[in-house]
Amino acid sequence: MENALHSQQRAWLFSRGPRSVRIVRVADLNSPVRLLVYGPGQDVVVYEERGFVDCIIRQSALERKFVAEGYQLQPFRSGDRRSGPDRRTVARGLDRRRPPAELQADAGVSS
Repeated sequence: MENALHSQQRAWLFSRGPRSVRIVRVADLNSPVRLLVYGPGQDVVVYEERGFVDCIIRQSALERKFVAEGYQLQPFRSGDRRSGPDRRTVARGLDRRRPPAELQADAGVSS
């Protein structure tokens, strides 16, 4: 519970036509700051930086690169984007998404 109180995660979505890139910055107490880049396509890259400022510098460089390639930052939408009532009357059960640690292990860690 203590770590959850000190953990910060922010995300940004860039798109160009049907392609997209999601950048997620994760900062945990007493851990390197991580920058997870999902896309374009199936690419996943994880950067670990010693400090928050180093991570912001890398993120800024990546954002400039994507904008130069024609990607646009998408507006932030909070909450659930679906409209209308839920079609399911019973929940599906277990969450089928892969945990972030498994995605990172598959991608390897880059610096």
